[in-house]
Amino acid sequence: MSKNLPSKDSIKRRTIKRMKELGVYKVQYTQLIDVFVDMMHQYNYLTNEFEESGYQVMIETEKQGNYKCCSLSQVFL
Repeated sequence: MSKNLPSKDSIKRRTIKRMKELGVYKVQYTQLIDVFVDMMHQYNYLTNEFEESGYQVMIETEKQGNYKCCSLSQVFL
């Protein structure tokens, strides 16, 4: 059951709208906003993946036994 995750464009529009409401938006912040948007998109995607896995923390492998689930490691770096 996959959640409908917000697109990068949607996150960017919402971020700019909220910054304008606070009176802190400037065009010079575009690059910083783009970095924030990429990070939020990755966070949403990885969090959703972790949730869909049933919050699986450890994955069992044949050679190495158990190790931490990679999506969990990516979310909480």
